[in-house]
Amino acid sequence: MSCFIDALTQYGFLQYALVGGILASIGCGIVGTYVVVKRIGFIAGDIAHAVLSGMGVAYFLGRSPPGRCFDCGGDCRIQCAAVYG
Repeated sequence: MSCFIDALTQYGFLQYALVGGILASIGCGIVGTYVVVKRIGFIAGDIAHAVLSGMGVAYFLGRSPPGRCFDCGGDCRIQCAAVYG
């Protein structure tokens, strides 16, 4: 454990990784709880798969994958809201 603490104080990328992991765990905990309470797990899966396909299309077309995946995720979210109410 002390080796990890030493490496954490020595390497900046480990500090960023630790902060990123903490922030991701907070965000995923909040969103995951909301999804379970509202029983909308299938919608979350639909949006995740739409984002993944958007990244593939963006990579194939030579565009920015993050921008295109957000477009596909937003489109899928709107379509799911129209279908499921």
